[in-house]
Amino acid sequence: MHGRERERRAIRSILEDARSARGRALVLRGETGIGKSTLLKYAQRRAAGMRLLSCSGLESESELAFSGLQHLVAPLLDEIDGLPPSQAEALRAALGMSELPVTEFVVSAAVCSLLSYSARGTPLLVVVDDAQWLDRATLGALYFTARRIATEPIALLFGMGEAEQHEREARDLPTMLLTGLSDEAADDLLDELGWNAPARDSLITATGGNPLALRELTRLGAPEQLVGDALLLGTVPLSERLRTAFIQRMEGLPAKARALLLVVAVEETGRLGVVLGACARLGIDAGVLDSVLRGYDQLEITERWVRFRHSLMRSAAYHKASLRMRSKAHAAVAEELTDRGESDRASWHRAMAAVEPDEELATALERSADTAERRGGSAAVVSVLQRAAKLSTDPEGRTRRTASAAYAAWQSGQPDLARALTTEVMTAPTDMHARVGLTRLLGLIDLDSNDPAVACAQFVRGAQEVAEHNPEEALTLLFLAVDGGYLSGRIEDAGRAARLMTELDCGPDYRLLAERMCAALEGRLPLEGTTPRELLDAAPALPTPDDEIRFLWVMAMSWLGPHQRQAREFGLAACRTFRLKGVASVLPVMLNWVADTEYHLGLWRDGQAHAEEAVRLARDTGQRNRMADGLALLARFASVRGDWDGCRDHADAALETALVLRNRAAAAHVSWALGLADLARGRDADAYRRLSSIRSEGSPYANSKVAALVHPDLVEAAVRCGHSDIAEVLLSEVREGCRGTTARWRKLHLHMCRALVEESGADFATATGADLGEDRPFDRARAALLHGEWLRRNRRQAEARWQLQQAAELFDSLGAAPWSERARGQLRAARGALLRTADPAVLTRQEKQIAGMAATGMTNKEIAAQLSVSPRTVSHHLYKLFPKLGISSRAQLRGLDLESAPTQDG
Repeated sequence: MHGRERERRAIRSILEDARSARGRALVLRGETGIGKSTLLKYAQRRAAGMRLLSCSGLESESELAFSGLQHLVAPLLDEIDGLPPSQAEALRAALGMSELPVTEFVVSAAVCSLLSYSARGTPLLVVVDDAQWLDRATLGALYFTARRIATEPIALLFGMGEAEQHEREARDLPTMLLTGLSDEAADDLLDELGWNAPARDSLITATGGNPLALRELTRLGAPEQLVGDALLLGTVPLSERLRTAFIQRMEGLPAKARALLLVVAVEETGRLGVVLGACARLGIDAGVLDSVLRGYDQLEITERWVRFRHSLMRSAAYHKASLRMRSKAHAAVAEELTDRGESDRASWHRAMAAVEPDEELATALERSADTAERRGGSAAVVSVLQRAAKLSTDPEGRTRRTASAAYAAWQSGQPDLARALTTEVMTAPTDMHARVGLTRLLGLIDLDSNDPAVACAQFVRGAQEVAEHNPEEALTLLFLAVDGGYLSGRIEDAGRAARLMTELDCGPDYRLLAERMCAALEGRLPLEGTTPRELLDAAPALPTPDDEIRFLWVMAMSWLGPHQRQAREFGLAACRTFRLKGVASVLPVMLNWVADTEYHLGLWRDGQAHAEEAVRLARDTGQRNRMADGLALLARFASVRGDWDGCRDHADAALETALVLRNRAAAAHVSWALGLADLARGRDADAYRRLSSIRSEGSPYANSKVAALVHPDLVEAAVRCGHSDIAEVLLSEVREGCRGTTARWRKLHLHMCRALVEESGADFATATGADLGEDRPFDRARAALLHGEWLRRNRRQAEARWQLQQAAELFDSLGAAPWSERARGQLRAARGALLRTADPAVLTRQEKQIAGMAATGMTNKEIAAQLSVSPRTVSHHLYKLFPKLGISSRAQLRGLDLESAPTQDG
C-alpha cells in the first residue's frame, strides 16, 4: 500500500458516500501487478458495517455467459423472490435455474434491482477483480447497475487490466489509472521487505515501480546479479506470473518481429540507428519494424529513438529469448557499436555474447570499468569485473579482476558479496601487495559491520607486515585502525596507531599527514594551514584503488579540528561526489560526521536529515556500526528538541546493534542523548548516572573521546546532585584536556565547568561571550542559562534577566523546546518578560545584506571579501544591527525571515 494515498482516499470517500445512500462506482485500471487487487482488499477491510459481495474474472470462463454473475450473487439467492416476478424469472434464467428465454437488458435490470434490494437495510460493497476476464454479459449487467446507483447505499469497485477490450463500455464510469510506485514509495516497499540491495533506483526503473515485480524480485535471491542486469542491461528477471502477463502480448508475432523486439531490448539506449543497424546484421529489414508498430502497441518510436512503453515489457522480451538468440543480438549490437567507434559499450555487448573464455575480451572489458562506473556507479563495476574475471584465461588476471570486483562491491554497499569474492581470491596464490589490499578490504568490512576492535587489531597487524616494504600502505591501514579504536572505545589503541603513523619511514608529505592526524586526535591541530581544502591539497595520493579514503582522512581531521564550518562544507561536497559515483560504502560515515558537526553548529534540521540518510544507507548496505552511529545521533537530536519518545526509540534501536558489536562510540552517544533528556527534565540523579557511565572504565558505554564532549553536562549533574568532589575531579580533567589545545569548544567547556564548580562570575561571563561560543550555540545558550540562574541565586535580578533572555532566544532559534521553557521559567521567576521580537524591517539594505550572510555562517572576513569592504566595516554594521533586532548573537539571525522583510531605505 506504499504510495497509494490518493487511491485509498478515493476508496474511503466512495465507502462513506455509500453509507449515506450516495452510491458510486470506480474502475481501477492498470497493468498486472500494479496493485489493483491490493486496493480492492483495502476497500474490503475498510467496509466495516457494510455487506460484501465479490467475484473475480477467470479467463477460462470468460466465454460463459453470466458465469461471473453466478459467483457474485450466490449469497443473495434467497432474496430473488423479493424482486418483481418478471425480473426474478429473468435472473433465475440467467443463473441456469430456469429454461425461460431472456434478454441481457432484462437481466441487467434484475441485477440492479437485486443489489438495491439487498442493500435496503445494510450498505453494500460490490468488488469485482480481474474484470477484463469477466464474461461480457455479467460485466454488462454490472456496468448497467453502476450507472444507476446514485441514490442507493451501494459502492461498486472494479479492478481491470490496462487497455482491455471493455474500455469502451466503461468510458463514462469514473476511472483511476494506476501507475508504478514513486521512487520513494518503492524504496519504502523494499525496506519493508528487508531487501537491501544497492542501486535500488536502477531496479525500480527496470520494473517501472511495479509493486508485484519488486516483491517477486526479493524472492529470486542473488541481488548482485539483479543489480548488474538492471544497471547494465536495464532489465530484471520476471516471475512466471509476470512473464506470462507480459509475454502473451508478443505471442503470435512472426519470428523476425520477435527478433527485432529482442534487439530493442538489448540496445539499452534505444537509439533507432543502432537498433536498425544491428537488425540489418541479423537479416531483419526496416519493413519489419513498420509491421511490428502496426500490430504491436508496446513500442514507442520517434525520429531518433525506439523504446518499449513499459520497462517490464523490455525485460519480458529479453528473458523470453533463448541464450543463443540473446548472444546473437548482443553480437550484432556490438558490431554496430564498433563501427560507430563506441568501443567501451561494444566490449560489454561482446562480453554478453561470449560463451567461452576470451582473454582479449576480458582485458577490454576490464578497461571499460571506468565507463561502467560513470553509467551505473560502483555497483555496475562489480558486474563488469565479475564478467571480465569469468572470461579470463590467465589465472593471475582472473584473481586480479575478482579482487577489483570485491573492492567495488564494498564501495557499492554489498559487504556480503565483497567478503565472498575476497575469500575466493585469498585462496589463490597472490603477491604481497595484493594480499595486503585484500586484508585491508576485510578490515573495512569488519569496521563497518562487525566488532571494530577486531578490525583495529587486523589493520595494525597488516600495517606491521608491510611497514618496511610499503610504509605508505601501512599509513592507510593505521588510519583505519584509529577509526576502529575510536568506535570500540579503545582510545589508547587509537592513540597507539596514530603514534605508529608518525614513526613510519615514508616521504615528508606522508609524515606531515600522520603528524596532523595525531594533532587532530589530541585537539591541537594548528589554526594555520589546516582548513579542509588546505589539508586536501597537502595530502599525498594514497595507495588505495580509489581516492575516497583520502577524503575520509581529511574529513576526520577537520571533524576534530578548529574549522568546523569549513569542515561541514567540505563534508557536504564530498557526499555529493560520493553519491554521483555510487560509492555507498563511505557515505554513511561521512554523513554521520557532517550531521555531528551540524549538531554543534546549531544546524539541527540539516543534521537530522543527514543522520537519517546515513541510517537508511547504512541499513541498506549492511553497515551495522554506521547505522548504530546514525541512530545515536538521531537520539541526541530528538533529546535536545524534547522529543522524548523519539529519543528513546532511536536510543533503543542504536543499542540493539551497538552493544552486540561492542561499538562503544555509538553506545556512549546514546548515553549522552538520554542524559541530556534527563537533565532537561530535572532528573539530575538519572542524568548523573547515565553520563557517568561514559567515563567509567569497563562500562559498555565507555568512550573517553565522547566523555570529553560530555564534561559540562556531567559537571552540572554532579553539582546538582551534591557530588562536589566528583565535580572537582571532572574539572581537573577538563583543565588537562585544554593544555595546548586549539579547539575553542574545549576552552568554552573549561569556563563552563569552572563557573559551575567555583561559582565564578568571570568564567560565566567568558562562557557566554561570542569569542568561544560562536560555533557552539547550544553550549553558549546553556552557559547563558546557567549564568542567569547563578545571578538569580545571588539576587542580581536585572543581570539575570539579560542572560536568561539571551538563553531563551538562542534556544528558540535552535528549536530546543525544553531548554527554552526552562529559561523562560527562570525569567518569570526573575520577574522579567521576553523582550520584543526581532523585526528585520528595521534594517537598512546593507545591514540586511550583511545579516543574511552572517546568518549562513560566513565570517566577517568572508562577508567583507564578498562585499568589497573591510572586515572592520562588517563588524561595525553587525554591532549596530544587533541592538536594532533585540538580539545578542549571530546564531539568532538564523531564525529571522531576512529574505522577505522590507528595509528602512526601501
